[in-house]
Amino acid sequence: MNKVVKIIIFSLILLLISLFIKYYLDKKNNPAKYSLYNAENVITEKRYQEGKVFEVILKEEVTDREAKSVLDELYKIRGVNGSTLYTREIQKIGDYSFLFPQDVISIEPESRVVIDLFVENLKDKKSIIEQVKNNPKVEVVLDLISQ
Repeated sequence: MNKVVKIIIFSLILLLISLFIKYYLDKKNNPAKYSLYNAENVITEKRYQEGKVFEVILKEEVTDREAKSVLDELYKIRGVNGSTLYTREIQKIGDYSFLFPQDVISIEPESRVVIDLFVENLKDKKSIIEQVKNNPKVEVVLDLISQ
């Protein structure tokens, strides 16, 4: 009986090791399969090129914490699928990789919170932008159309 238990435990360990190796090799050979940037609700360069992204610049007095509640409100608008939130804290770190070449406006770093949103259906984009503009904490909405 004791020998059977040892064989079963040894088999399970080998199975776990083989599954881990299979996962590791698959991840190594297909990195895009495991990348967040291919997720449905993430803004990608392709969505910028397709003209599905627009940028929301909040008023100066809006704090990072308030920006998160504004983002929650914007998600309630039908058709808003994903976002990237650039808080003042993120901007303070000095990583400006979020400023895509398509960005039309140059903002003073750390002065405002910036939110990039995207829609999948381009037909709804104008009406969604109008709804976003109606939010009292929004300063300006820029339609980032690929050039």
